Amino acid sequence: MGNLLKNTILVGTSEIASKGIIALAMILLVRTLSPESYGLYSLSITLTYFFIGFIHSGFYTIGMREIAKYPHLSQKYVNNVILLKTILAFGSYMVLVLIVILLDKPNEAKITFLLSGLFLFLLVFHIDWLFRGLDRMEITSIGSVMQGITILVFIYFFVKKPNDYQIAVIGYLLSWFVYILFENFVYVKKYDWIKPEFDKEFNKILIKASLSISLSSLIVTVYANNNILILNLYKGDYETGIYSAMVRLMNLILLPNSILQIAFFPEISRSVINGSLKLSQQKYLVVLFVIGFFAMFGMFGYSKDLLLFVFGEKYLVGDVILKISLIACLFSYLSASAVVVSFAVDKQKNFFYSTIVGTIISLALNLLLVPKFGALGAVISLTLTEFSVFVSLIALNKSPELIKPYFVILKPFGISLAALLISKFVGYFLNSYVAISIYVVAFMLLSFVTKLLTIDILRKLLRFKLNAQ
Repeated sequence: MGNLLKNTILVGTSEIASKGIIALAMILLVRTLSPESYGLYSLSITLTYFFIGFIHSGFYTIGMREIAKYPHLSQKYVNNVILLKTILAFGSYMVLVLIVILLDKPNEAKITFLLSGLFLFLLVFHIDWLFRGLDRMEITSIGSVMQGITILVFIYFFVKKPNDYQIAVIGYLLSWFVYILFENFVYVKKYDWIKPEFDKEFNKILIKASLSISLSSLIVTVYANNNILILNLYKGDYETGIYSAMVRLMNLILLPNSILQIAFFPEISRSVINGSLKLSQQKYLVVLFVIGFFAMFGMFGYSKDLLLFVFGEKYLVGDVILKISLIACLFSYLSASAVVVSFAVDKQKNFFYSTIVGTIISLALNLLLVPKFGALGAVISLTLTEFSVFVSLIALNKSPELIKPYFVILKPFGISLAALLISKFVGYFLNSYVAISIYVVAFMLLSFVTKLLTIDILRKLLRFKLNAQ
């Protein structure tokens, strides 16, 4: 089995397993905590996100790239990066302390925010980039699954009360500690103990190469998380908890997005050279939106049943927010598909520019809409922001040829809509659980009748091999 296929399967399998386990943990957490407590938990994690990208992302990308080329320099990179990240972590934590002092929150909440911030120091020793550069994807795969299992078990046994958000944060930290401890155990067995060092010339080159990526990551973080911070500042913990739970549920649909990006990117990149980009892009879009529209329409049509089953009655007030977030999910799928092609045709800088556009629009809309409409304003801002990123990326690419393949998504859109209407008609006479089953059956039947899906396509999908039809 080639490394590309092996790595794709490992990443895909571990992503499904770890994210699936973490999703179960979060469902259990949301069901246990009150919306106010979950809002505080979400805010505490979000505050750390503003520093994570700057501390980790640049070193992650450059370290992985350089170690792939020069594996004999692995220890040198690890020892120098660890020291640089330690300095950044201390500086970041001091900034976090100042922010927390200024927040108008009870002391218990502030202690929780500072507790959550300890993740920045754990991040110093997160060396997943080393193993990815060495083509040892099984190490990161095992670690991520261990993380998911740890947080699920911890929440199940220790988070018992509606106000146990501080205990939940401890579980979050513990899960990452287990993952990072495993990585470092493997590293020590292969090499030696980590010995932080500072090579002035080496670090000068490393910092210069990493800085632009770190700044880009910081912009992406602001773009992705400013809504929760603004929502909490203006409307408090309850609405933050409701909004965060709805977005958390919506994010489950984005998991196939990242897996298919990994599966298709090599083929799309090769297609630029051999002149079959349009065909590869169409194939990618069909597979992506068969899965995407099936999940989006199903969740949209039966959102109340889903919320009642997954989170419980106390979160039914978020039904409208969940429905609007699914429209944001559609634009997120579109943006992700455009990013893959942009990178393949060497227009990655356009993604950076489109993210800046999205960040500006997101900040402006959230500051305008959240004070008046609360969580509803935040989700509308999210939707319009995702739309703006997609449109700006398409505009910046300036290639009509990259837009034409998007017409193929009309077929899975029509089939998903038809299946939903059929199931809703049946549900009018029977119960919703039967209707949901009808939705699944109708979607599959219509997909096979219209040849949107075939046995051959399913076989290739299961093998992560998607050759031209």
